[in-house]
Amino acid sequence: MNKNINEKIEAAMQSLDGITQAAPAPFLLTRLQSAIAQQENPTVWMRIASFLSKPAVAFSAIAVVVSLNAFIVASNIYRTEDDAVVKLVNNTKSDFAINDVSVMYDTENIEP
Repeated sequence: MNKNINEKIEAAMQSLDGITQAAPAPFLLTRLQSAIAQQENPTVWMRIASFLSKPAVAFSAIAVVVSLNAFIVASNIYRTEDDAVVKLVNNTKSDFAINDVSVMYDTENIEP
């Protein structure tokens, strides 16, 4: 029995003698990438995303947004209140005033 196991081990080891490293076909990766590219038709959103993901476009967009924010903040620092806004606030206060007697009582129905 021990001899049978040793023969099997030797046969297995001899079968590994002719093994070489596996190598892919030349330009396999290039062919796979072209096949994948032909299958996928890029949509409009994919094209927009690829354009916006470019560093030059992204940094330019960030610079524009920061510049607009700085301009808006700078222009609102020295701005005074508009008269229209003040009038609107005052009218709203008078509409909801509690001390206005004409609002509290119905003058048409004087009977209890």
